[in-house]
Amino acid sequence: MLKLSSITTGNGVTSIGEKAFGSCSSLKVANMDSKLAAVGAQAFANCPNMEDVYCYAERYPNVQRSAFENSYIDYVTLHVPAVSLSHYKNHEVWGKFKAAVPLTDEEVGIDQVFMTKPNGSAPIIYNMNGQRINSPAKGLNIIQGRKVFIK
Repeated sequence: MLKLSSITTGNGVTSIGEKAFGSCSSLKVANMDSKLAAVGAQAFANCPNMEDVYCYAERYPNVQRSAFENSYIDYVTLHVPAVSLSHYKNHEVWGKFKAAVPLTDEEVGIDQVFMTKPNGSAPIIYNMNGQRINSPAKGLNIIQGRKVFIK
């Protein structure tokens, strides 16, 4: 028997099929791609050890009522984009999680940054040591006063 403790859907995955991860008793964390549009019936049913679900989709995926059946989601934290937090909280299924919290900058991650130079001036960028740098580096940067995480 396969003992998955976490799953991450690949880039571009748009649906999780019926019973895809059902009865995976060791599953603790599920990461769902931003393009996810649907979660099938009992896709995560009978996963009693779930702790966190990360859903990067700004528009909540259509989810069957039985998708998380018997998985004690009233003890599971749902992590979603901050702009969509209230929509998830008010949904009949997504709203049943113990808590819905916004994804942090580190969880969202950024693969690439494109910068424009307003009025011909370079953007102001600092590393986490407070040193001004010419271009962003991997990790956490401060760009124009905002935290930006670069993968």
